[in-house]
Amino acid sequence: MHALYAEERVAYSKGDVTGDGEITSMDKMFAQRIANGTMTATADQLYAADVNKDNVVDTTDVDMILGFYYSTCYFPPI
Repeated sequence: MHALYAEERVAYSKGDVTGDGEITSMDKMFAQRIANGTMTATADQLYAADVNKDNVVDTTDVDMILGFYYSTCYFPPI
């Protein structure tokens, strides 16, 4: 694993939608549910799920979180 993907992340940093300090497939699932309107998110979850910082949680954010999980798409924690 590349060192960038192993960096420390605080709870609810970009991509950490579950708030556990890691980016996992659960974060992708939460972001997907937020994007399609089947989950009511907290302010922290909305911040974490909006990875591309366009003020909308959509499939682009979901894809970026999944890409980070598979180490194919990096984004900074803030």
